[in-house]
Amino acid sequence: MENIPSLKNQDIPSRKSFSIKNLFALVFIVSLGLNGYYLFFKKNGSEARIVHEEAVAQTAPVSPADAAPAKAAAVSQPSAKLAGVKRAAFSAPGIHDGKQIQYLYLKIENSLNHSVCKALPEKDCEVMGAYITRILVWFLDVKSHLRNGDSLSVIYLPLDNEEKFKILKLTYASGYSSKTYEVNFYKGPDMKYGAYFNNDGVEIAPRIDDNQAPIRDYLEITSLPGDFRAGKNRGHSGTDFKADVGTPIYSAFEGKVLRVNWNFRMNGDCIEIDHPQEGIKTLYLHLNKILVKPGMTVKQGQQIAESGNTGRSFAPHLHYEIQGRSEKKVIYNPFKADYHRTYNKKIPDRDRADYEKTVQVYDSILKKS
Repeated sequence: MENIPSLKNQDIPSRKSFSIKNLFALVFIVSLGLNGYYLFFKKNGSEARIVHEEAVAQTAPVSPADAAPAKAAAVSQPSAKLAGVKRAAFSAPGIHDGKQIQYLYLKIENSLNHSVCKALPEKDCEVMGAYITRILVWFLDVKSHLRNGDSLSVIYLPLDNEEKFKILKLTYASGYSSKTYEVNFYKGPDMKYGAYFNNDGVEIAPRIDDNQAPIRDYLEITSLPGDFRAGKNRGHSGTDFKADVGTPIYSAFEGKVLRVNWNFRMNGDCIEIDHPQEGIKTLYLHLNKILVKPGMTVKQGQQIAESGNTGRSFAPHLHYEIQGRSEKKVIYNPFKADYHRTYNKKIPDRDRADYEKTVQVYDSILKKS
């Protein structure tokens, strides 16, 4: 390369005047650039929004007799609040009077309630979270066993009452246990109330043998001992059986009635019975009608009351509690302690085919979702 010792004496080209021709060329170049920018970023921005949109789908009619997957048409809706959330609506005339069924899929992030409340409106998410917890509690400790990245699928029926939803099918893939739990709601022709069963037709929630059961007919178990409750007494001390007002209540064991109707503001109509042979006491709260008096001796399985909604109760149910007889208050879980014999109900053989058809409908919705 030639070495240039100095720039002092080099010639500098003179500046040419800006012509009209140059102006038109500049305008043309700027116009091409703006059009390219608009087309490129507009297209990509549109695609980005579609990735996060919810899919709301309508299937062709599905019935238990013909549960083959039907074609679904996706319709764009406002984006979900949480990445990975999917929601859809389906029509299944063969079940639940043809009402529209909703589908929800999400990944767990931080906690169950946190995840559900990012997927559903605030007025709905706490209710849905409680319903999901009532199912998962029979498989996992919801407080400590849930993991980020666990997946949850729920098929549910919107209700026009204060309950808001009825879960029809739930699947949960757990990172803690490396298992996928699957339950289906089913109400057979001879069932007073429906229940949740696994794919083998076994009810997921245990039941107490009838001769020891404080209540025999109930919709579901809504709370267990130790469940968190807001307020001064944070730990729930009993088992709540959701039941219609007037459902018969029985003494779980032979014993002596100690008292009735104490702390009425909280307990409502209530009974406490001492069982020296078992070494425990049992309590029955929120009753509608009491059939015994203090000092009476009652037999095991004897009807002592009717369920109700009295005291601090937000829905009709029986609060059943097992306490130790010592001065120190000890609470027992009826499904874990040895005082009660329990079993898991199975779907009768005569209803098995009908149950399997119902499950096929739920599964076809999951596949399309």
